[in-house]
Amino acid sequence: MKPVSNRYTREELIIPLDHGLLYRGKDLSLQRIVFIYAVPHQGQPYAQTYIHQIGNSAQVTNSAPYMHVFDVEMDQTYIYIIMKYIKGTPLQQFMLNHTFSIQEAAAFVTSMGQTLMEIAEDRPLNFSISPNNLWVSDELQISLINTWDKSQHNQRLSKELSGILYSLVTQTKQVPADTEALRNGLQSSHLLDELSLTQKKTLITTAANAYEERLSALSFTQSLKDLFHEPNEIEGTEEPEDYAVAPRHSHKNKALATLFTTLKHALFRKLVWKRISLTLSLALLSAVVFIGVFAYLIETTGHKESKSTLASSTGNQQQTSPPENKPQQIEIKNAKEPVEAKTENHVVVPVLTGLTREDAEKQALANGLRYSFYIETNALAAGTVFKQEPMPHEEAAKGSRVTFWISKGSAAP
Repeated sequence: MKPVSNRYTREELIIPLDHGLLYRGKDLSLQRIVFIYAVPHQGQPYAQTYIHQIGNSAQVTNSAPYMHVFDVEMDQTYIYIIMKYIKGTPLQQFMLNHTFSIQEAAAFVTSMGQTLMEIAEDRPLNFSISPNNLWVSDELQISLINTWDKSQHNQRLSKELSGILYSLVTQTKQVPADTEALRNGLQSSHLLDELSLTQKKTLITTAANAYEERLSALSFTQSLKDLFHEPNEIEGTEEPEDYAVAPRHSHKNKALATLFTTLKHALFRKLVWKRISLTLSLALLSAVVFIGVFAYLIETTGHKESKSTLASSTGNQQQTSPPENKPQQIEIKNAKEPVEAKTENHVVVPVLTGLTREDAEKQALANGLRYSFYIETNALAAGTVFKQEPMPHEEAAKGSRVTFWISKGSAAP
């Protein structure tokens, strides 16, 4: 396949998405596998707007990333979003290759719904949660691939979740367009044979009501949880036929039996649902994709190469020119820099992208890190940090070095 740039190459098409194509690719500079999400564009203004959408999506979510963005490249036809690679498969393919029990399918949808409702407290759920936009890792963790493009379907979360439940139960990609077809599809699924007639009827009715948007996501997920609670047991002990001859401690025994049964139900709910929930938990925003690390980087083809300036926190400055065909800058090492001990305390790398040089320097020092920076041609406003290494929220040894790149504005045409 045609290389994205001198640094990134596409190796295999994984799946078409709503707005582009997802590839498995390679970062030649760091010799690592990456995701490359190729989205077509119609010129520079469109590209600028699109990249701002990505940045805005990340700003309202600060969860630990499972599939975050490393970089963005651009040519005359496509914007290439370089993301962290996770071993796994799209949910759409996963559903066709794996058989869920009805309890596992319900727990999966419940876990997803609860996580999405928590996310909705911080940001609008206007992105797609269709199966081809969800990635399942080998550890059964779920990540959203694209959270910056708005969903093409303006529908309630309950309908989306009902559609995913249908796909899991029937192992089909296509969700029916009408409720009656959805009912028939669920009715004919062999997975529902595990249920009693009452449970089966309740599940189909609940899914249909959610699909018709007559139930909220909260009501839908709660109904699924209630459906698979442990079968009802006798709450407490029965009264003896002859109360007069009952032991004096019968009231105490009854209270203890009731308490035991209540605790047993509570533990059952926690152990069963939380175990499945944690196993299949959405890293979502993780899921949501953390994208502040590249901060609107655009590199159009045909730009003239320019000199880059490197400065370090020691105050020494020197001019350096990047080697031809190698966009990755040479790492600057200080020979006098002490070797970090393995027992050195670690710190979390702060977000520097989007800051001015002065603010980035202050942030680095405030977090116990040294710093170096480059000044390069970039589409962002002059003086703005547009890239950093290590990535935000990664762990680094205290006293180690963080490098960031500062824009000096667009190159002259």
